[in-house]
Amino acid sequence: MNKRVLLFTLCGLLLTLMGWAQTLTVLGNPVINVATAADYQNGVTVLHNTVQVSVAANVQYSLQAKASGNMTSGVRSIPIGQMHLRATNIPGNTNAGFNLSTVYQTLVSSRQTTAVTNYAITLEYKLAGGNAILQPGGAYTTTITFLLTSP
Repeated sequence: MNKRVLLFTLCGLLLTLMGWAQTLTVLGNPVINVATAADYQNGVTVLHNTVQVSVAANVQYSLQAKASGNMTSGVRSIPIGQMHLRATNIPGNTNAGFNLSTVYQTLVSSRQTTAVTNYAITLEYKLAGGNAILQPGGAYTTTITFLLTSP
C-alpha cells in the first residue's frame, strides 16, 4: 500500500477589538501519515499544537476554523469532511469538534477569567478511514483558516 502524507497549510489572524488585543499565532502544520492497512480502514488521529492564543482577562472569545476545500494532490482529492477537528486542552470547552468544511465552525467558545499569554491550543486531527481515503499515495493538502473573535 502506498504511503500518503496529509499536510495542512494554515492561516492565522491578528485582531484588535474594543481597545484590547487578542492574538492568534500559527505554530506549525500537522502531518498525518497514512501508511498501513489499519490506517486506511480505521483512520488516523494526530494531536498537534497548531495555534497559540493570547486573550485578555474576563473576555468571551471564540476560535473558529474552516478549510479552503478538499484535500488535494494534483487532480486527486479526499473530501474535507473526512477530517474531524477538535480542541483538546481548553478548560471548560464543551465543544466536541466537527468535521471540517468550507464554512467557519466553532472550535472553542470560552470566557477567560485571567489574562492568558501565548497559550498553545492542542488540536486533534482525526482522518476517518474507509473508501473515501483510498487514493494513490501523495501529499494531500488544504488550507485551514482560523478566526479568533470576541462577541
